Amino acid sequence: MRAFLLSTIAAVLAFLFGEFLMHLVHPFDRMQTWITLNERGFVENKPGIRSLHELGGEPVWYRFDSLGFRIPDVDASVDASMDRSPALVAGGTVLLGDSYAFGLHLPHEQTLARRLGWRNGAVGGAGAADYLAQMETHLGTWRPDTVVVLLSFDDA
Repeated sequence: MRAFLLSTIAAVLAFLFGEFLMHLVHPFDRMQTWITLNERGFVENKPGIRSLHELGGEPVWYRFDSLGFRIPDVDASVDASMDRSPALVAGGTVLLGDSYAFGLHLPHEQTLARRLGWRNGAVGGAGAADYLAQMETHLGTWRPDTVVVLLSFDDA
């Protein structure tokens, strides 16, 4: 029993040391500072913020309106005057989905939603249960004509 306990402790310490070395050699990029957990337990974008995502040294800024929809990024000086109160969005199409629909590490202009002229309500890291909870929670405020959900391999 003592040998098992010592080998388990040694394995855990070796793993932690390996993680420490990886952080020194290849530090993690900053990301997901724009994602929050709703009180109902699903992930969503933080409304009314501008967030930096660095991946491989190339920074991309994400900006979100008062409903958490991804919108075009503008100068940081505009953030102070950004309306953070909930708004009503009537009509149009809302795109929900994971990081593919969100356009992870893409400028807003290159995202699928932007190219199709839709509102981007996608959240990186979200899954099928998140989309349903997101619609149940927000459809009364959003009131779109159409909701398109982009399902990826993980959702299937």
